[in-house]
Amino acid sequence: MFEILGLLFDVSRTKANNTFNYWVEILREILPVSQIEQAKKMSENIKNYTKDGVSIN
Repeated sequence: MFEILGLLFDVSRTKANNTFNYWVEILREILPVSQIEQAKKMSENIKNYTKDGVSIN
């Protein structure tokens, strides 16, 4: 995929990969998070607490 992007934009495969990943991070911050990602984050947060609400870390 990145070889094709590189050819289309006249850059190396590595540059295409780096640029893609750069913009993906920015877009993740700007765009709403999907419900699956929200559930994953909530699951991670829950793992950090006991059922009494006391942090276990």
